[in-house]
Amino acid sequence: MIRFVRDIVRVLNMPCREHAGLLSRRLDGQLSSGEALGLRVHLLYCAGCRRLAAQLHTLRKLGRELGEQMGTGEGLPGAVRDRVIARVEQESQKN
Repeated sequence: MIRFVRDIVRVLNMPCREHAGLLSRRLDGQLSSGEALGLRVHLLYCAGCRRLAAQLHTLRKLGRELGEQMGTGEGLPGAVRDRVIARVEQESQKN
């Protein structure tokens, strides 16, 4: 219970640029329940992070559709996925 509350408080006190990493981890299902709740609360009042969440959702959807069109059914090809992940990490370190 204490960890749950700590995670919520930590997430709510983060600057928006750090929420980008949480949004990405959320897509992979890697958030604790406290982080997930804290992020949901943050998204209620932060329009910028809501836009980013929508953009990430759209990118994921388009990646899946591209994979289906290519016949792999698993989303983006591995090499493309690795380049995208590397670029996202590179950009997030700049901010």
